[in-house]
Amino acid sequence: MPGERILVIDDEEIICNLLKDTLTDEGYQVETVTDSKEGIEKILRGEPFDILITDIRMPKKDGMQILKEAKSRMPDMIVIIITGYPSIETIREASEYNAFDYITKPLDPDEVNDCIKRSLEARKLSRELKIPEKPPKILVVDDMQSALFLAEGVLEDEGYHAEIAQNGQEAIERFKQKHFDIVIADLHMPGMDGIELLNNIKKLDIKTLVIIMTARPSIESAIQAFRHGAYDYITKPIDPDTIINTIQRGFEKHQLEINTDK
Repeated sequence: MPGERILVIDDEEIICNLLKDTLTDEGYQVETVTDSKEGIEKILRGEPFDILITDIRMPKKDGMQILKEAKSRMPDMIVIIITGYPSIETIREASEYNAFDYITKPLDPDEVNDCIKRSLEARKLSRELKIPEKPPKILVVDDMQSALFLAEGVLEDEGYHAEIAQNGQEAIERFKQKHFDIVIADLHMPGMDGIELLNNIKKLDIKTLVIIMTARPSIESAIQAFRHGAYDYITKPIDPDTIINTIQRGFEKHQLEINTDK
């Protein structure tokens, strides 16, 4: 039986009861609180939870505040966001502060249980792998040549080594031949789309940061990208500052995680 400790914070008692019943049946030790302030106090006191599941919209403290404080206090804690009000903004914010997943209500107990199993496996793999402490090598993947050249130029102006690929299959072939720390991929491409490419990259190297970009953003595709391990989801037209800041943020976060584990 698993035995990991899980804290559920949601102001809806019915959600707390659903998750407690479901996860207790799977062998987890589950505590629930409907008061968000009480929940974060448990974390700040250092109570040893492996996983936090928190709603976003709650009185006193919202889920994003809880996520930030939890990660500040316990960087290794797995955090899963649940919400009945999804938005691209909160998906990106959850990703930025290293939530593992973002699940929309109404909740499917099987989906939540599967998410927890994936999160524990991902944490195990993350602890076993290391990132090289050197400037990241970047691969940009887009079927539009103008977007490729723009991104490549922006990155090289900042001192990054950037290469380009015009489709998902070419990107995979390059990745197998040469290590890349970061992959920036368009969402909508013929043949292999950005999500399929993301999955294939993560199978080859789970530590690689993958950033999805798109000219046609949607909540559904943002959730899908986040769920499959994308670090961020940015919209076109490409904003140079956004790309550079995202890369710097992402790589610094990974280096901090490695140093924390040492």
